[in-house]
Amino acid sequence: MSISYLVEKHNLEIIKRMLLVEHENIAYQLGLINRPPAELEDEELSEVVGLIDELSREEVEESQKLTTLLCALLWKYKKDKWTGLREFFLVVLSRIGLSPTANMVDDEYDLESRKHNRLNSLISEIAVAINKLKYEVTIGRESFSLTKFQKGLWDKIDSHEVIGVSAPTSAGKSFTILLKSIEILMSQGGTLVYIVPNLSLVSQVSSDYRGMLNKFGLSDYKIMNTYYEGADNTKTIYVLTQERAIGAFAHKDNPFANLRLLVVDEIQNIERASSEDEERSKVLYDSLIEFRINSKPNKIIISGPRINKIQNVAEEIFGEEAAEEETTQSPVVNITYSINKKGEVYYLKQYSDALDEPTAIVITNIENINGLGQKVYKQPFHDYLKFILKGLGEDSINIIFSPTTTQSRKTALSLISEYPESNRKEVINLIKYIEATVHPNYDVVKTLRRGVVYHHGRLPHHVRRVIEKAVSYKLINNIVCTTTLMQGVNLPAQNVIIRNPNLFIRKKQDLSPKLSNYEFANLRGRAGRLLKDFIGRTFILDEGSFIDEDEQLTFFDDTVKDLEIGYSERFNQNKKAIINCLENNISPSSEMKYSYLLPYIRNCVLKYGPKSKKNLETVGINLSEDTLNSVSRNLAKLEVPIEVCISNRYWDPLVLDKLYKQRHAFNLPITTRDQNVVHKLFSAITLMEKSYKYYFVKYLNIDNPDLIQSFCINADKWLKETPLSEILDTPYHSNPDNIEKTISTLQNTVSFKLPALLKPIFDILHPENNFLSFVEMGAYRIKTRRLIEMGVPRETAIYLSTYLLQNLNDNDEDLEKNIISKLKANYMKLDFWVKAQLETIIPMM
Repeated sequence: MSISYLVEKHNLEIIKRMLLVEHENIAYQLGLINRPPAELEDEELSEVVGLIDELSREEVEESQKLTTLLCALLWKYKKDKWTGLREFFLVVLSRIGLSPTANMVDDEYDLESRKHNRLNSLISEIAVAINKLKYEVTIGRESFSLTKFQKGLWDKIDSHEVIGVSAPTSAGKSFTILLKSIEILMSQGGTLVYIVPNLSLVSQVSSDYRGMLNKFGLSDYKIMNTYYEGADNTKTIYVLTQERAIGAFAHKDNPFANLRLLVVDEIQNIERASSEDEERSKVLYDSLIEFRINSKPNKIIISGPRINKIQNVAEEIFGEEAAEEETTQSPVVNITYSINKKGEVYYLKQYSDALDEPTAIVITNIENINGLGQKVYKQPFHDYLKFILKGLGEDSINIIFSPTTTQSRKTALSLISEYPESNRKEVINLIKYIEATVHPNYDVVKTLRRGVVYHHGRLPHHVRRVIEKAVSYKLINNIVCTTTLMQGVNLPAQNVIIRNPNLFIRKKQDLSPKLSNYEFANLRGRAGRLLKDFIGRTFILDEGSFIDEDEQLTFFDDTVKDLEIGYSERFNQNKKAIINCLENNISPSSEMKYSYLLPYIRNCVLKYGPKSKKNLETVGINLSEDTLNSVSRNLAKLEVPIEVCISNRYWDPLVLDKLYKQRHAFNLPITTRDQNVVHKLFSAITLMEKSYKYYFVKYLNIDNPDLIQSFCINADKWLKETPLSEILDTPYHSNPDNIEKTISTLQNTVSFKLPALLKPIFDILHPENNFLSFVEMGAYRIKTRRLIEMGVPRETAIYLSTYLLQNLNDNDEDLEKNIISKLKANYMKLDFWVKAQLETIIPMM
């Protein structure tokens, strides 16, 4: 529903007029029309200003949305001679609780002193000061100007122990949580755990915290991206993925003592926990249940964009009364444009939540529009994309959505012919750095030369880190991204460009995923960022492709997500079959849609005994005492140590018992000095394939012995700290496609899937051995692993250990302090792009 019902007919015409000016200017800028676009006339100014002033005095959130929209459009299309508007914007935006946006549109705002230059009216100055003070917070001697929403969240954290936060992507919720957590740590000390869904966010959040810790003199706080038992939990901030978080509970029941605050970002990722193939969602949910049962944080914050009744979600997960801070208002205006063909006529349509229906302009220059109605990305479509990018201007920063990782690379390569080689020193040095640390034929090198990059979850960690830094420094204008963009990664872009909602190139039977309305709304929210852009725009290049079976994606609905929490639905659907498996010792199989519930229930009974009934009911699994007693009796007959089962929660104890009885068939490598690592890994993997097919397919699924052999060779190099550039220094890797394949294998299959497959047998035979952690990290030296735990990417950690920290004693009790001291002493000698990766330890100087 639009918000235009709030205004009278005459005022609605003013809103339409403002949007028409924006619409025609964008059409003209893109080269879709030849006629000069509409301009705001002098006589219209007073009407617009009057309507803004009137709307800004209303407390209704929808009125304030309209105020923000009209301010943004007037700011964008004002005439130079309208000099008094600066003062007007400051008054109005501060009145509706958007002081940070007011700072952004004031060319005379002093960033250092955080003050506006004097206004012409003393009354205006007083009004702005009073309104800013309403939403200002102070930490120590530092004051911060917040939005109305941010201040509301700040107050809720003060007054409640469990808080759910639902707001658009650009509302600034993460910044508020950052500030409040610093205040908590300053006053109380202790530990903070911050859970995020991907490594890009791990580095981003870690960097934000390091900068803020230094700002407030809390440099003795450590930021860790991996849990290890020796950590000091009096002054530690853990920024972890859900896998790292749940892994901590395998070490001890309560690994996070003195836990002052637990923050869970992007909570919407929990929604598919009950799905058989959504392992990461289950891990997130299970990790939060562990925090509920074992850690008892002082305060808990869960956060996500547009979550319906997030208060109920928080209460259901943590079992405590929760408060909610929710808004649909964004300090950044987002306008969506789409290109559509009806008959032989092409239209540029504009979608705004201010109007009931989209408006349309007939496109007169249609010769560059190609590929509508198609799914395959061929050259005509890429030429069309280039045409749009050219119209947006060489200074605009654009995110181009790609359905797959492979296509993101192909699209980036297709765009580079449009741009000259960069002559910027920082970009040239970045290219040299990636050539040296990956491969000269790596396609990122090729695209970077022309100011284009691709970004997805399979980039080497150090490459992903420096690319994100380069984008934040505005050294790169065009970023081709996959769905990693929807997982909270904040890249400063004015425009998001998407062809269609498909997450595939060629349709496959029963496997043709698409963006949902909710996901598309989050994607749109990536255009424009608070304190960076007042207007963000989304461009849909083929609106017709969003229509499927007469259902069209609603481009501007404030789509909210209803989250189904827990395992109750899947359990109740299959209750009889599950009970049968539990009582008759039936192990999981690929045919069962509920197979993950069997190890979950059995492990819960093993770990919690008499308390298991209550803990299972917490997640929606209701079993009778008789059934639980039957499970307990069956488990009592197992020979496998209970510790092995508890530390391998996603393996069924029945399978682990079989593995335990077969343990002597395995000859595992346990040291990097072992000359037969490759052979022993190969033997272990092939034995797992033969005897434990269900888990082999789940975790590794390599069906060719030659490929397994090659895989083991690369794993051996990886764990022995062979730099990526040396692993790729073979004739096979002269082909960029093979470079991409090997990087993906190392970063995903070797680092995560191989340890997941072999962990149970290592826990059985060598429970204290670190060999699998060497595989997971790609590092075996203590100093290299400590750097990685501190948030330094593998390649950079190996480089620093080899060339800078080589004289440090790995067994020194103060190793971490010595590492930081050595890095600081040699900081100015390091390459700029190496320094950019050390922000979790040392802020950029």
